[in-house]
Amino acid sequence: MESALVLPPSGAERDALVLGPPGPEGPPEGDGRVRRLGSAIEGRRRVRVAYEDAGGEGTTRTVRPLGLFPGSAHWRLVAWCELRDAFRVFRLDRIRRLRVTRDVFEDEPGKTLIDYLQTV
Repeated sequence: MESALVLPPSGAERDALVLGPPGPEGPPEGDGRVRRLGSAIEGRRRVRVAYEDAGGEGTTRTVRPLGLFPGSAHWRLVAWCELRDAFRVFRLDRIRRLRVTRDVFEDEPGKTLIDYLQTV
């Protein structure tokens, strides 16, 4: 199955992206999270997320969204987490609320999607 690759219209690295199969098996767009996160990735806007971990513990974080990826069972957001000062991967089904802020972030060495991909 082919994957769709959507790159932002500009940017030197073009490292913000959304990956997923095309057509009806693509991202779960019913609740708008993918569309809103994709827009935040393209606009390089910070996002506030209310997230619930596997144990049911909730946190609120400000993240720099870098990419959306399909997993075996769940879509994931790769982001730079400003609370942890590190890359984090968030399952979309565990994001309880999200707000795209007006705060634009600039690429910083060690905090881009390219940097994340070099660590995995």
